[in-house]
Amino acid sequence: MTRRSIGIAVAATLLVGAFSGLESRAADDAKPAARPCAPASPDERFDVDFREVPLRTLTRLVSCALGRAFIFTPPTLGDRTVTAVASARVSARELELLWRGVLANEGLVLERRGAYELIRPDDQVPSKSFSSSGR
Repeated sequence: MTRRSIGIAVAATLLVGAFSGLESRAADDAKPAARPCAPASPDERFDVDFREVPLRTLTRLVSCALGRAFIFTPPTLGDRTVTAVASARVSARELELLWRGVLANEGLVLERRGAYELIRPDDQVPSKSFSSSGR
């Protein structure tokens, strides 16, 4: 394993631990507890330091913070590796804008489907069973 791949593996392990509610066993045990999956309070701020993580990991944080549901179509889109980093803590709205930028960079779009939104490739034909205008 190269030094870079070891660093990525360690970062991924820490992220998985944080999202599963387990505390990191890394040297820095002073990290805050995992955030519960609930809509963000108006004054809540988020640390954004996601380096080469599955898109589903970042999307889960956005889903929880915004109280919205997302579905990847095809499901393998969630496996795409992405990076999103912010130099300062961001609000829920700023988190959404950053995430939308990641989606656009990956050639993905959102398609509103009533109670949820599809994340799909931009070149995929929109579904005709629901209006993409968000009716």
